[in-house]
Amino acid sequence: MPPSMHKSGKRYEWDAAANPESVRIASAPGWIKDLLSGASTAPRRKRPAVVTGDPAATLVGHAFGAAGLAVGAVQGVGIRPVECPWSEEHTDGRGRGEDTSSALLPPLAEAKRFGGWRCAHAHCTHRGVADLLTKLPKEAWIEADRLYPNQLSMQHREAIGLPPDLAPPPEKNLHVEPPVPPPPHVVFFADAGYGDIPPPVPSPASPNEDPAPPPRPRVRLGPDVHRICVEVRRELATANAAFRMGSDMVMVHEGTIYSVKSSALAAMISKVCDVERYDGRSKSFQRVVAPRDLCATIIDWQTDHELNKLRGVAMLPFVSPGGELVTTPGYHPESEYVLDPGRDFSRVQIDRERLTQADAAKALVELYDVVCDFPFVDEVHAYGWIALVLTLMGRAAIDGCTPLFAFDASAPGSGKSALAKSASVIATGEEFVTDASVVAESEEMRKVISATVKGGEPMFFLDNFVGVMRSPPLEAALTSRYWSDRQLSTNDKIKAVIQTVFAVSANNIKFGNDITRRTVAIRLVPSDNPTLRNKFKNGEIMSYVRKQRFRLYSAALTILAAHAAAGRPHEAEPRAGFEEWASTVASAIVWAGGRDVGALFADRVASDDGVEDDDDARATVLEQLSRMFPAGGKFRSRELYARLWGTDNQRGQWEDLAEAFEMLRPGVNERGWTLKSVAYLLRDMRDRPVGKMVLRSRKSHGVARFSVEALRSPP
Repeated sequence: MPPSMHKSGKRYEWDAAANPESVRIASAPGWIKDLLSGASTAPRRKRPAVVTGDPAATLVGHAFGAAGLAVGAVQGVGIRPVECPWSEEHTDGRGRGEDTSSALLPPLAEAKRFGGWRCAHAHCTHRGVADLLTKLPKEAWIEADRLYPNQLSMQHREAIGLPPDLAPPPEKNLHVEPPVPPPPHVVFFADAGYGDIPPPVPSPASPNEDPAPPPRPRVRLGPDVHRICVEVRRELATANAAFRMGSDMVMVHEGTIYSVKSSALAAMISKVCDVERYDGRSKSFQRVVAPRDLCATIIDWQTDHELNKLRGVAMLPFVSPGGELVTTPGYHPESEYVLDPGRDFSRVQIDRERLTQADAAKALVELYDVVCDFPFVDEVHAYGWIALVLTLMGRAAIDGCTPLFAFDASAPGSGKSALAKSASVIATGEEFVTDASVVAESEEMRKVISATVKGGEPMFFLDNFVGVMRSPPLEAALTSRYWSDRQLSTNDKIKAVIQTVFAVSANNIKFGNDITRRTVAIRLVPSDNPTLRNKFKNGEIMSYVRKQRFRLYSAALTILAAHAAAGRPHEAEPRAGFEEWASTVASAIVWAGGRDVGALFADRVASDDGVEDDDDARATVLEQLSRMFPAGGKFRSRELYARLWGTDNQRGQWEDLAEAFEMLRPGVNERGWTLKSVAYLLRDMRDRPVGKMVLRSRKSHGVARFSVEALRSPP
């Protein structure tokens, strides 16, 4: 007891967590009192001599082997190194079957084949057989008890969960059988650093026993890397442990998509198959951990036929492209989606037998009632919000592109942001919001879209946008099924499937020419000051949709599922570039009794005032730049920034140019112009003719130089 010295040279210490000061000291046993008083005349019992036998030929030794833990060769003192069941807690890397810090102990007597184990690591010095009973698998103890009966006590059997041993104990003073040799299927080897004991040969099962589990797949290492990569990726695909999303290998965990790293792939491989390497000492293949360089090669292996393609993940039931209502967890090849049910999966109630048009009409009324208090300019704009909800929920069924949903209001505080957020909460349970000032430049917009699409996020919401809605990266994302870009800080290309639904909110938004045909514009026009309203039918909308989320989700799912069960009749007007969306979402709303949201596309409802103002500002920029740098003079963005906002400060002379810049980037004015802001704007304007002039850019020694040139007339 503390503070006495252990034979290792360390002193015993009290375990403070056990509160030793509050534990009463136990009374000494009677035989100790007799010894101290000299009253005892009984002869002292001799300590049983240690038998130098094989520690593996014991109950404990066989349980280690049956559990698949590495066992080393017999050492000179009669012990065997063994892999500690708690080796993952060892910080020094020992106790994995290579040294005697964790060892099997020989039996104390030939008639007792229980055996023993001890681990000298600091985390395991307090552990003994009682801890092994619950740490090692129950199946390992069953196998060991079958070969070495009558060794487990009643307390041991209760701790493991085994029935009482009804076999009579061996009689005393009888001939003792020699030690039972190790079973033939247990193979011991000296160098067991990454090895393991092969699984036991299954015994013939009786009718009352459960069938033995099927053998695990094996992949043997060798020089043929191509074969190894194909076999491992095939096993990962069979177990749905990994998928291919664009150019990345990904995994799904709790409804979230993660890129697979080489450090985590080894653990994933160990769950689906055994990786084996030939061991020259034992002259056999031994189980090993997948090497890190092999894991990196498997991740970089660009092939399409081993891993299943993944478009997205859902945590609640959804509708497949073929119209099937998917409620079975796992991977679904038709939709290329994974249904990873969460704890709220059972709260979505939908009757498969009641998917009629009348049920869809009733569900549509439930969704419309959520936004009945909002000052939409017309009823069809409320159905535009319902279209966003159905688009987010039905993205797995839409094998194509989806439009941009723009919530526009005539005054602040009208509820445009709340509409977008509430749709996201109903469909996904989360809010996805991006500050518009962060992506005021096209270059920043491209980076954010790359991160959003690559991460598989269901929604990208750009809140409180200011100015003219014109963004080449966003326009490309709206009409493309795949997104390609350069990985940040590297030269590697990324390619991802676009499953994200895009939305934006603004006050009196203006659209550029290229984005109008890609946008569903939802307009709010309050008749009075919207901030003074305090009477709503359903109360505050965000609180309401969170409380009623699963009822509203079931209603939206009923509309999509009933429309699919009816064969998806085409009720809405087709829309070029969004045909799948129109037949799945817009037609479902019309079929259920709503209005056609195709009438909300911005090219039908938006004016061109903002576009004309935008073009005039660009023309002013080119005209002023041609005067600032005459005769096609080349200039750098740094020189232009210095003259307008920097050290040279010639803004008074070029006020028209500065105002044109600020008109093109009103969101930048709030943060202040920087060198990067000027460079991004010049990049957006290059090679886009305005009138008879165009801005060109050429690189010299890695530096971009701009110049204003006159357009050449065609021959």
